[in-house]
Amino acid sequence: MWDTPGKQWNFASAMAIPVTWLEAKASVTLGPFTRQIKDTNSGLFGLAFTPIVASYHISQTDHLAFSFSFWAPTGEYDKNRLANLSNNTWTFIPGLAYTKVFPKPNLELSGSWSMTFDTENPATHYQNGILSDLEATAIKRFKCDGGIGVIGSWIQQITDDSGTTADRLHGFSGRAFGVGPILTYSKELGKHHLDINTRYVCEFDNRRRVEGDPFAFSASFKF
Repeated sequence: MWDTPGKQWNFASAMAIPVTWLEAKASVTLGPFTRQIKDTNSGLFGLAFTPIVASYHISQTDHLAFSFSFWAPTGEYDKNRLANLSNNTWTFIPGLAYTKVFPKPNLELSGSWSMTFDTENPATHYQNGILSDLEATAIKRFKCDGGIGVIGSWIQQITDDSGTTADRLHGFSGRAFGVGPILTYSKELGKHHLDINTRYVCEFDNRRRVEGDPFAFSASFKF
């Protein structure tokens, strides 16, 4: 968090070091024969950087945030593996978020929208299309500093992939929907602040995207 004069604007920067465990499965069919292939991998995923988050406080209960993040291809990548610890591309993500707080029921509604732009994968010469990622959460907070809520997401590819493989697949443009629970804990510790979030998203109606049910845990401590 950067020191900012006034109370309407706040600015922040961040870096994330993701540790990931992956399991990927694929079915290969040749005539009447079908074989399933499985691959697992774990370790340091690509590093994520957020040079700027600009938060504008419309009022004590209405907040708007603009952000820009990018992922670096620092994780292990092998084009012959199913489970990789990197997309092997630079990924740029501008985003917009809005939060509305209802003090009496201690209810928080949030929405965020981001666009994802990837560079070409130099190992495969595959270019991902632009993704739109819309997410909404509703969280009920309690006096014990914990909270429980629901999260919904809609990922929609708005431009086709490109490259030799993508051309054969007619652009391979896809989408995914998801919904699931979210648990939070937020605590003021003197001049410091602790935030813990856990979420599980059950995906459905996936089309031309890797299918799965993402689980995420994050913790942050503000000095």
